[in-house]
Formats: sequence, structure tokens, C-alpha cells
Amino acid sequence: MEIEELVIRHVQPCDIPESEVEAPRELFSTVRDLNKWCEALLNGMILSPESMEKMFTPYLSVSFDPSLKYGYGWFLGHDFRLFGGGTPGFRSEIWQFPNET
Repeated sequence: MEIEELVIRHVQPCDIPESEVEAPRELFSTVRDLNKWCEALLNGMILSPESMEKMFTPYLSVSFDPSLKYGYGWFLGHDFRLFGGGTPGFRSEIWQFPNET
């Protein structure tokens, strides 16, 4: 399945009121599908360039590491971006190194 198909097939508006949307929830995925999602997200296929810029703009410093900042959902280091989460017994993280090819 191409990334465009994945986005169209799986990213649809929903009728759930924002007040009922919570995190964290469990995410069930395969590594391949999560990679497709990351490629689509980080290559501007899901969010506008303006939203991407906001997402990766450092807004806050975090108390546990003064060199680490926080954007919209992402931890922002000097040369990396990190999104992670977990539940007791499980943890997953997405690391991106934007300056590496």
C-alpha cells in the first residue's frame, strides 16, 4: 500500500467530541505501518507546513534535561526529535534525526 493510500484509508475525520479524546491509549500497529505513518507525517503529507513548523518549534524546557525542549508533542534535542509513550510494561519511541540522510 502506498503512503497516499494509507493516509486516505486511515486518517478520516471522526464524530468524537474533543472532550472525549484522551491519551494515552494503546496503539496496535506493525513496524512497517508505523514507518509508513512516520514517512507520511514527516514528509508533509498529513499536516500543513505551518503545522509542521509549530510542531517542531521549542516552546518549553523540560525539567529532567535542560538541553531538551518540548514542542507540540515532540521532545526536541539539538540534533534529534523524539516522540514516545508507554504503559506499564511497554514503551515505544520514535526518533528522528532531521540532519541525517
